[in-house]
Amino acid sequence: MDYRILCFLSVCMLLLSNCSTERPQIPKTESETLNTLLGSAPASIVPLADLPVDTFYAEPDHVMADSSVDLLSPSGRLGRVAGLVKVGDSLYVADGQQGCIWAIDQEGVISRKIGREGRGPREFGDLSGLMENKDFIFAGDITNARLQMFDQRFNLETTFKHVIHGSGLSGNKSMSVTDSLLYLSTGAKNNLISVYRATPPFDSLATFHPRLIPPGMQPGPYNNYSIDSNRMGDIAVSYLGLPYIFLYDKNHQLQHVIYVKFPEEDLPDNPPVTPVDKPARTASEAIGVKGLIGRPSLTEDGSLYFSHGSRLYHLSYDSEEDKYRAEWAKFFTYSDPETREERPYGITISNFIIDQDENRVYYGSIFEEHIYRFGLQ
Repeated sequence: MDYRILCFLSVCMLLLSNCSTERPQIPKTESETLNTLLGSAPASIVPLADLPVDTFYAEPDHVMADSSVDLLSPSGRLGRVAGLVKVGDSLYVADGQQGCIWAIDQEGVISRKIGREGRGPREFGDLSGLMENKDFIFAGDITNARLQMFDQRFNLETTFKHVIHGSGLSGNKSMSVTDSLLYLSTGAKNNLISVYRATPPFDSLATFHPRLIPPGMQPGPYNNYSIDSNRMGDIAVSYLGLPYIFLYDKNHQLQHVIYVKFPEEDLPDNPPVTPVDKPARTASEAIGVKGLIGRPSLTEDGSLYFSHGSRLYHLSYDSEEDKYRAEWAKFFTYSDPETREERPYGITISNFIIDQDENRVYYGSIFEEHIYRFGLQ
């Protein structure tokens, strides 16, 4: 073969190879801080528009804690679900309305009430979430500005004084724990997440993940974030109202960025991510931001789950291509046709956990007095 033709073919093959491996670019935003973060690691663009959606109908056997328990006081009914963890055969639910934690057995029946409202040991003010590692369970409390650390039988071990930012509905999303580290909200000027040791004296170690809006400026809610970590020490973080998930390693170095490309009709009408010099002295003066990605759930194999309204999404990781792709979406709604007609939006997911051993999801929903559980087959 002519040498010039061979060179030409080699160049063409090289160009085609480069084109096939070139990653798509995430669109730029109005925030230079966010743009810098988006360009700091390999990225995956995950479109959801053509993803098939399975519909799940809530039958009676999908409902837990749906009846009162006479022996429990003041009530054997759940109030606002502020967080949940599963330890052994029991599901523990933080009740932000009644200031206690409920234990639910495998039959779906409330078997135990833990704690009460107050400021003392094993008492809660604004109970804002639960999280667990292999040794301990941590309960966050916004009003009392602390975390209480329990063993797995809910004997109190110690208390960690820490200001927990957010509300009872969002406070649990800003906390996570591994076997050695705690991740909590911070008041730092530049970063949003503080790292502490997960055992006394809870030494402060580092901060990471940038603040998008400077202190005292709006839209301040863009600084609200959701976080989850797995037993390997990997971390997933998302900002309120934005379609990105950021994946960090155990050293808090950004490893991957996921741009979740929602259909246009699913995107909330949020303001630009541009700081506005308008202090929010009252709630009515704050520039509102609507949520988009619920708290991400990160598994040991790198898979991700997240909620959006009444839908649960699963993203899988391809280690050979170093990219994420959407595996499935599930829509949860009511079995009763009349209820479905009244509430066509389905059963909104406010808090959820994935039990990989059972291949199940457990979740609470806003303004509902029970927990739902579904197999994910």
